[in-house]
Amino acid sequence: MSRHRRRAATVAAALAVVVLTAAPALAHEHRTVGGFTFVVGWKDEPSFSGSRNAVQLFLSDGAGQPVTDLGDTLSVTPVFGGQKRDTAVMHAAFGKTYGTPGEYNSSLIPTRPGTYAFRFTGSIKGQNVDETFTSSDHTFNNVENPATVEFPAKDPSTGERTGASVSQGAS
Repeated sequence: MSRHRRRAATVAAALAVVVLTAAPALAHEHRTVGGFTFVVGWKDEPSFSGSRNAVQLFLSDGAGQPVTDLGDTLSVTPVFGGQKRDTAVMHAAFGKTYGTPGEYNSSLIPTRPGTYAFRFTGSIKGQNVDETFTSSDHTFNNVENPATVEFPAKDPSTGERTGASVSQGAS
């Protein structure tokens, strides 16, 4: 390989690294929990306050195979600014002919922009689980104010219309 080709290949590789690492945190958070892999985030990202969404979990075993028989053994508690929503069971978002095996969701409409946390509790095939995943620039997206994408007019949020105070974070 000529010197110019090696240099071009080196520059291209460096550019690819810069582009890939500069991408926004649109991906979900990946974490090993005991013998399982959790991939957690919002079903729809970016997530906007006042818009229907869901806590999304892709669950696989140590061999990378999707866990398709979770049943009602794993629950999630969304947390925002010290406030906790009631615990909800994660529901399969797949069947024999639709969806992605191992995907589980719990519907949620985040009503305020900011940082959210999802605390998973229960068990998977006899393994106890108590793990919290928190939105950030390095995990999954924080909830955004919809005014950033509203068109043609920027409407006030429900919180702004009711005069409610806005808390900005998970605890």
